[in-house]
Amino acid sequence: MAPALAVVAGVVHYAVTRDASGIRFLVLYVAPMFLAGPIWARHRLADIEHRKPAVNSIDAGVFTLAVIRFVTSGLLAPFSGHMLFLTYTGITVRASSYRWLVALLLVETTIFKLVLWRDPKSWGLGLALGALAGVVATWLERRA
Repeated sequence: MAPALAVVAGVVHYAVTRDASGIRFLVLYVAPMFLAGPIWARHRLADIEHRKPAVNSIDAGVFTLAVIRFVTSGLLAPFSGHMLFLTYTGITVRASSYRWLVALLLVETTIFKLVLWRDPKSWGLGLALGALAGVVATWLERRA
């Protein structure tokens, strides 16, 4: 339901302001994450009891940081929450269908961050933190 609400909010914003940047942000940037988040949660929660507690903690930390970044619009965090979350989940979720979704959303996020907003700093920090968290979680999971 959240992706649909983001689309409705984008359409209403455009109707009121006639500013396409708001609809583009809500429909193309926000709404897909409201789809990816629950799909990721379904994958991770399906086998949560078989995963090491440390990896579950990293999952929770990455998700929390991404949400904080979204809610505060970057005031408290200099990294991209989209890049952090997508990079991490792309590394840690094994389902190929989810990885394809992540690949598409990473391309989209890259276009927004680098082309539209000219924000290589938060893009790069989010990518680096997500990759680091993903590598650590994968390493911990494979440790005997």
